[in-house]
Amino acid sequence: MGKEIFIQLIGILGAIFGFIAYQKNEHKKIMLYKTSSELTFALQFILLGAYTGVAMNVIGCVRNLVFARQVKKNKSTAAGIILFSLLMAAAGALTWSGPVCLLAIAGKIFTTLAYGMKNPQKVRLLTLPSSGCWLIYDVVCRSLGGIVTEVFTVVSIVIAEVRFRKKKGGKAEEQVAEAAKTAEAPTSTK
Repeated sequence: MGKEIFIQLIGILGAIFGFIAYQKNEHKKIMLYKTSSELTFALQFILLGAYTGVAMNVIGCVRNLVFARQVKKNKSTAAGIILFSLLMAAAGALTWSGPVCLLAIAGKIFTTLAYGMKNPQKVRLLTLPSSGCWLIYDVVCRSLGGIVTEVFTVVSIVIAEVRFRKKKGGKAEEQVAEAAKTAEAPTSTK
């Protein structure tokens, strides 16, 4: 019983890192926290004997670091998206234990597409389909931390989107108010 609790606590730690990731509004910071989350889940999946999950998360860690560097340098991630997607498909085939593995593979390929983008909003929104795949995989593999992560990921993305859109909307409202003041200001007829 103690071992099972320890395994689940590892997943909860991964969930915490994942939640923090989507509250960031810089690609690099999202990638660093997601790497911490994925590394933690790789460890949990080893202990659960879910080796496709291990492989997807280890490859995901490397992918995150590579993409963080490429995006920072304004380099294209297209080749990386293709390479990492192929690596994930191959690793999934090598660790195959049944159709549930397709969910982990598809989930990581979705995030590979998302994380290859510079725009944090697109990163967050394109991560949503991955959460559905991983949620089912986590249920089958008995990863409570994984289940919590996917629920928190969706909630965190929604919170971040509302927060950042509200912030952006506030700036737009300020600009409209400033334009209105300018339009109402008396002008010289000289």
